[in-house]
Amino acid sequence: MAQLKIVLKRSLIGYEKSQRLTAEALGLGKVGSSVTQVDSSSIRGMLHKLAHVVSVESENGQVIEPSARDHRKPFHGPQHGPLGVKRK
Repeated sequence: MAQLKIVLKRSLIGYEKSQRLTAEALGLGKVGSSVTQVDSSSIRGMLHKLAHVVSVESENGQVIEPSARDHRKPFHGPQHGPLGVKRK
């Protein structure tokens, strides 16, 4: 099976906990760390969730763009409200 080289490009501080756990499950820890994983649908699903913070290359060096390259905003939760607005 084909291999994928996955590199964590951005920090996960401020993002949803599930995204941090997904990166940990892939074997990514610090920014700049990289792992090689077998190309499978489960790995592709994890990469789809982390598309905004990882880069992916195939074994022949071709860069693979995730299907949805949306730039997600950090999670702040409903208890915090919009950024910069204090709750009473």
